[in-house]
Amino acid sequence: MIRTIVLFVVAAMLGIFIQATIVHASFPAAAAPDVILILTVILGLRYRSVSGLFGAFLLGILADFASGQYVGPNAAGGIVAFLAVGSIASRVYAERALAVVMITFLCSLIKSLVLVSLFALYIKPDVLNLNLLNMILLEALFSGIVAPLVMKLIGYPRGTTASVSKTSFGWSAARR
Repeated sequence: MIRTIVLFVVAAMLGIFIQATIVHASFPAAAAPDVILILTVILGLRYRSVSGLFGAFLLGILADFASGQYVGPNAAGGIVAFLAVGSIASRVYAERALAVVMITFLCSLIKSLVLVSLFALYIKPDVLNLNLLNMILLEALFSGIVAPLVMKLIGYPRGTTASVSKTSFGWSAARR
């Protein structure tokens, strides 16, 4: 378990470094894959429990701290994405690369919807425009394409969802 935590922390730090510095320094207006979301999807596929949900929250908080603006929106988006992965993965065999691409794409859209909703609710009501929609779709597409590579690099599918029972996700897991 400690090895998994260290692996996710290192992968999150490396992902934030790549996403925030290398990609945006090279191409300032470019959409970058959301590595934190990809790690959240991996948590949702691999650890469908309260500890996985807590890990998704911590990854979101890490992304919020790295952004340096607001604390909470990425954490909320990560939690919603984790719950979406949990509900999808209990019904779909998510070991294939195409399924991972589709799940990550969908979760990226869901996370972006949560972020836009929170910003519209609390900061600026007219935040949604055509440029933002294009950026959201590009980021979701890039995240989906990069997700199988990130999963391969961190060692997924070793110890995958086959060892997790379908009943371990949800409120019943919180009561145990």
